[in-house]
Amino acid sequence: MKRAIVVALVMACKRDTAVSVAPPASSAPAPSYAIVELHTDGRILFDKIPVRDNGDLTAHAHAATTKQPDFPATIRADSAVRYQRIIETMDALRDGGITDVNFGMPLD
Repeated sequence: MKRAIVVALVMACKRDTAVSVAPPASSAPAPSYAIVELHTDGRILFDKIPVRDNGDLTAHAHAATTKQPDFPATIRADSAVRYQRIIETMDALRDGGITDVNFGMPLD
């Protein structure tokens, strides 16, 4: 009798069981944010769009915050970009209304 119970338990543990789990559906839109890239050659990209200078960057930031007031941005820079340039970029974003600024992985 004991042997039958042990065999039944072992067989139950060996059985492959799969549970299908689907992630919950979300009706919320994907979060939107800008990625600002600073390259050592002087190029600035705002969501992959070339930007001439910090004034142009401020205009792009202002356009984004007009549509979404709490619009965030992530700055990604080459490791050789000077800190002063990053600070100037943060100032340009702030002047355009973007106050939520994060830092991403370096470009290189």
